[in-house]
Amino acid sequence: PLGDAPPLPAAFAAPAALAESLTLADTCLWVDPLDGTIEFVRGNVHNVTVLIGIAVQDRPVAGVVHQPFVGGEDGTVTFGAVGAGVFGDREPAFGDAPAGTVVAMEQHSAEDARIREAVRGLGDASEVVSQGSGQNLLKVLRGEASLLLSRPGPSRWDTCAGEALLLAAGGQVTDLEGEPYRYTQGEKSYLNAGGVLAARTPEL
Repeated sequence: PLGDAPPLPAAFAAPAALAESLTLADTCLWVDPLDGTIEFVRGNVHNVTVLIGIAVQDRPVAGVVHQPFVGGEDGTVTFGAVGAGVFGDREPAFGDAPAGTVVAMEQHSAEDARIREAVRGLGDASEVVSQGSGQNLLKVLRGEASLLLSRPGPSRWDTCAGEALLLAAGGQVTDLEGEPYRYTQGEKSYLNAGGVLAARTPEL
């Protein structure tokens, strides 16, 4: 029951001035209740995630990624906020980038000509191919991959939570041209039309 949930860490308490200045119009939740639908159908449930991202003034500031089929009966939760850090059931909740270059991709991106060209430009890079934006962003956050490359396809609700966690850990998420996405409610399309580049560190 929600009433039995432990309180959030004190670090998540918003400063008084910020709490007073924010309005509902500033804040938008981006929720994907079942990210990795194809993997769920295939029975690869370890790649399924539940995503809750919070954007303030059109940029991600906090996120929750729940892996319902990983870990114990309650699954595994990773949560965090920019300026507060990243926390979760898994220790450590995040890690450094791997020593070698490891690229996480979904299958359709691995077959995309532009993505193939980008991977070749990285030199001796290894690839990890699996479906689901949420779990692929977790791979980058945890240091299991150096970066995530995706052709246009994921939507804002696929990336908001993971982007917030990466930002909180010192990472970065942009389109393939290096431009950040705006998480603006009421846009005509919420598709990440410029593709996705998520890196464990900005230097990558």
